[in-house]
Amino acid sequence: MPLLFPYERLILNMKQEILKGYMAYLTLEEAYTILKQNTGQDFGYDIAAWEKWLTDQGEVIDSKHYGGLLLNLKQELPPYLTGYSTKKEESCETLKKWTGQGFGYDITAWEKWLTDHKRNIDTSF
Repeated sequence: MPLLFPYERLILNMKQEILKGYMAYLTLEEAYTILKQNTGQDFGYDIAAWEKWLTDQGEVIDSKHYGGLLLNLKQELPPYLTGYSTKKEESCETLKKWTGQGFGYDITAWEKWLTDHKRNIDTSF
């Protein structure tokens, strides 16, 4: 499992995607309580609402996420990160989900849109 940012860990626990026994594991209730306490928000168990709010705050998706997806589209991930790579299709779908845009494999269009919309792109891994 790749290194998770704090709120990503909580969201994955809310989705029950971290198996019991892993160091990052929390119960659904624990993850929800921490999210509520740390953010001052309360979306209950509505994971989509939590993800949207956290993304809007810039808390979940950071510049390395965008950069990593773009490097993955270009098939230029550093060798020591190949274990974290995904298929190009998955990178496109994730970018589309995060941004609402659909540039397919057009890396130049993705880079332009991300830059124009003040999304920092960090490809220094």
